[in-house]
Amino acid sequence: MCAAAAPSAFAASVDSMLATTEHYVARLAHEPSVGLYYIQEHVHRSVRALERERETLKTSSENARDGAEVATQAREHLDEHLQTSIDNVESALGGILGSLLAARSVPSREEGAPRTPPTT
Repeated sequence: MCAAAAPSAFAASVDSMLATTEHYVARLAHEPSVGLYYIQEHVHRSVRALERERETLKTSSENARDGAEVATQAREHLDEHLQTSIDNVESALGGILGSLLAARSVPSREEGAPRTPPTT
């Protein structure tokens, strides 16, 4: 009976070693998969965030381009009106200056200029 007990203990020992070996082999086989899974999850989260940021950047870029176009048009419009306003001021000042020069050439009241009646 001793001979029968020995193979049974040996078989249990072999089974235990096989189970331990299978456990470590399975763990080693799955370890790269787990690592790759975490990398894949990180990439998926990062890509989603990058897509959102890309869309935000695209929208901001379009808004900035539109703003620059509006500013350019406003500047051109103001340049046109500024030149027109400068021309109008020069014309008005020229008219006022001409009137003042003409008034200086007319003799003053002290010099015997006729009085004009007030207009109502």
